[in-house]
Amino acid sequence: MKRTTIKAAAALCAAITAVCGMQAVTASAITDAHPTSGNTQDSTEFGMNFSHNLYFWSVYHYPQGSQWSQTIRQGKVFGPGYSVTNLSGISEGTALPAPLAWVRSLAIGNYGSENLYFTEQPADIVDDIRTAKQGDQIVMTSSSGQQHAIFVTSVYSDYSINASELVNGCVQWGTGFVKFGYNKLRRTSDGTVFTVDYVVRPVKEGDANGDSVVDSADFTWLSSHYNAYSFPGADYNATMAAADIDGDWQITWRDAMGVLMNNSDGRMTGNYSYCTAV
Repeated sequence: MKRTTIKAAAALCAAITAVCGMQAVTASAITDAHPTSGNTQDSTEFGMNFSHNLYFWSVYHYPQGSQWSQTIRQGKVFGPGYSVTNLSGISEGTALPAPLAWVRSLAIGNYGSENLYFTEQPADIVDDIRTAKQGDQIVMTSSSGQQHAIFVTSVYSDYSINASELVNGCVQWGTGFVKFGYNKLRRTSDGTVFTVDYVVRPVKEGDANGDSVVDSADFTWLSSHYNAYSFPGADYNATMAAADIDGDWQITWRDAMGVLMNNSDGRMTGNYSYCTAV
């Protein structure tokens, strides 16, 4: 399996237009299996505030209040731990409902490939809304029972976020939401309260255990899976793509030490990117 990345603006354009030694295992030791691009975990999840070229490209082509009605189909999306059964029950190839399609198209552009692996994580992963990440696709349900989705563009320390959403087929930028009880968000503009159903995140290189963050738990997982060739209940390719960070398609101490030395704030630091199906 080969993992590739492409430039953010080009990816979003294609997506919307077409379908609308131990010390050596460091960030500088990236192999051909982990190509360097502008869409690294550093550049997309840390210090960006979503105010880079992708944002301006998106707003220029799809300004506030513009109509958007393209078809985006579910790609390879797994449950926690790379379970082959995801939380939403949406099968690969199924057309996503409009609000989910909009935020998925933004994610494709932001993270850099139409072939990304995604995982769906339980709602409480962002119950403290400050643990939400720029680029999160938060799927939720209104009190009237309507499913909705937002794409997080900013996270603030006062339990608030800014996001993009599709409302009645119209693009909205900079919508504010605040925490409003357990697993609930309130839209500040009109007071609508939503219950968070699940959160969609791309599969990161280094996230061996499939919980959507890279930390010491991944080092522990890797240390107990050296030379593993099967992962009961989990998708093999997705697990290997995330766990095999040095690109030799086997799990060794090099992968474990690479994670140990290069993770910070839930991500791999340096040129580490995201996992794709091709």
